[in-house]
Amino acid sequence: MIKNWSTAEKIVESFYGETLDELLKTTKNLQYAGEWRFDLSSLNLAHISLVKKSTNKPLIFTCRKTAASSEIQYQAYKLAIAIGFEYIDMDFEEDQALLLSLKEEISKSSIQLILSYHNYTSTPEPAKLSDWINKTASFNSAHKKIVCLANDHTDLNTLIRIQKQNKNTICFAMGKYATTSRINSLLNGAPFAYIAYNSYQKTAEGQLSFEEFAQAYQQELAKKPMRLAVLGNPISHSKSPAIFKDFFQQHNIDGAYEKIELSSINDFDTLQEYHGFNITAPFKQSIIPFLHAVSDAVKNIGAVNTVYKKDGEYYGDNTDYLGIIQCLKQALPLEKIEGKKVLIIGAGGAARAAIYAALQLKCSVSIINRTPKKAQELSQLFKIDFFTKEQIDLKDFSIIINTVPRVFNLINPQQLNPHHLVLDAVYPQSAFSELEIEKAIRLIPGEQWLWYQAVASFNLFVQYGVGKK
Repeated sequence: MIKNWSTAEKIVESFYGETLDELLKTTKNLQYAGEWRFDLSSLNLAHISLVKKSTNKPLIFTCRKTAASSEIQYQAYKLAIAIGFEYIDMDFEEDQALLLSLKEEISKSSIQLILSYHNYTSTPEPAKLSDWINKTASFNSAHKKIVCLANDHTDLNTLIRIQKQNKNTICFAMGKYATTSRINSLLNGAPFAYIAYNSYQKTAEGQLSFEEFAQAYQQELAKKPMRLAVLGNPISHSKSPAIFKDFFQQHNIDGAYEKIELSSINDFDTLQEYHGFNITAPFKQSIIPFLHAVSDAVKNIGAVNTVYKKDGEYYGDNTDYLGIIQCLKQALPLEKIEGKKVLIIGAGGAARAAIYAALQLKCSVSIINRTPKKAQELSQLFKIDFFTKEQIDLKDFSIIINTVPRVFNLINPQQLNPHHLVLDAVYPQSAFSELEIEKAIRLIPGEQWLWYQAVASFNLFVQYGVGKK
């Protein structure tokens, strides 16, 4: 089974219901996030808390003035703020008085405000839409949503232009261009798009179901000159899409980068339309049989983190070790790295890359792992020393490279001292963070490793003309 998180995380399913049971069933089946149209539901204020408690997925609470009395609307939003909905959506034009009355409560809460603008007859000139955005500044909203009737391509291009120019906006059209504009909104920087929870409960013209939208969005991404993805399981936490988005902007590349969760590496054969991949756990080794050929680095490390397509075939390479080398070179002059004693913690794909990198830098390398047998296998393969946790003394090492989450089950943190340089592949929460101050160690965070290996990976994609006809 394949789950494309880059699609799922950008979709908000709008829903409403006639009964509480119907709504509770809906919230349990949301793909990622939902917008509850309270104004279209036949429920009362007492049900608001029950709906919110029924799911841990992000919910937007919306109650339009056209379908609810002013008092009900005020009480509903007040409850939504107090209960802890992630977002509330309010119409900036229609709800001015309500916004002012709730402004203090909103500012004191953790709720994020979405300010909406609706024009049901036309799409105003870009200058007028920009003026509206500027008028909302005093309310410190998380997102601004602009929805207009688009009568022609000029209107559609106006919304795309506003979307591109303004961060954290969501601009799309009503009318015959509704579907196209929703896709373009995402492609041009919108944080998410609204779709219908099901085909018979659409809250606006042009809304698609999840399956319809995902298919249409994927079709647009397939047109990109460079289409890449990171593969792993789990993968929702990956920061690679944000990094590659920066690369695309810096190099003026019309590219797409997605994060895809595979239940099995056998699903790789269904992803042939992509130009390249980054590979993460647990597929760095199991991907190899699916590739036409691999680099010398892969042959030595035994793991792949970069796959590029050339002449219709996929080739494997490894830039993890290049990221490590660059991290260490940034921390120490090369002449001070050579000959240093390096301890590698772990025995997976990242550890293999760390060993290879350290050997390339002419260091003396040792390994320790939770499962001694795996560490022994790597020590024999790379001709390095192997230690058990009972034998290890950190004072014997200058550089420590960690690749496992529960690292202090293997080493004693009290043995660390100011002479240690620690590269921790585990992010965003490194076990060494507090010791950076307490023991005065030098810590290289995993994000830095991630960045440098991504730069090397991107250079490979560009070198081999990935995605170019």
